[in-house]
Amino acid sequence: MIDRAFLSAFRVFLNGVEPTDNEISLSISNNGLYSNRINGKIYHFRSIIRKSKVFMYKPCGTIITDHTFDSDEIFFQPTPFSQWRIRLNNDNLDLSNLKSIEIKMDIEGYYREIHN
Repeated sequence: MIDRAFLSAFRVFLNGVEPTDNEISLSISNNGLYSNRINGKIYHFRSIIRKSKVFMYKPCGTIITDHTFDSDEIFFQPTPFSQWRIRLNNDNLDLSNLKSIEIKMDIEGYYREIHN
């Protein structure tokens, strides 16, 4: 059983947006409320609300500014179980050909063996 899941990266891609030389910039934040499972029991907890982090990439897929939580500067590594807010920072981006919004989360999980 996977026990305790932690988020190491959060990325959002706008599929179908017309390729341009411009970067697509998205702010990603959450409400500071989290859930996680330890030893099969679900826990809910709160942390301070952190400033939005920016994820920026080119429509060809090249990541310019990554939204990661695994650097030495991060004291708290959040769980994916929260209410996430994604805001597009490009006011003039043409979204008429947008096909889908793809959310990619890199998650670290700890495996716990269950003995019966």
